[in-house]
Amino acid sequence: MSQTRNNHYVPQWYQNGFVEERGSGLRHLKRRKIKLKDGSFKVVEGKKWYTSAQCFYEKDLYSTFFGAIVNDDQEMVVSLCCSAWGPMMKWLCLQLKLQALSS
Repeated sequence: MSQTRNNHYVPQWYQNGFVEERGSGLRHLKRRKIKLKDGSFKVVEGKKWYTSAQCFYEKDLYSTFFGAIVNDDQEMVVSLCCSAWGPMMKWLCLQLKLQALSS
């Protein structure tokens, strides 16, 4: 089994619940501070389309290291839990949303 290095702190199944009708993309706003020649800073906002695999992850978030050896067992446990509980949580969120709309 391959090692997972990009670990999502927002599960991909949850992100996919916010996908636009235009396809499988998420609109993600990125803000960056750019240092200008006069020493001041300018905030630049970029709006691009991303897939759920490209959003809300951090490299080695759940990885552990022993020297040069990388262990991703924690990521596998988190992934299994999300896979098992994800569909149920998605159903529950939908039910709560429908209940809020009807009241």
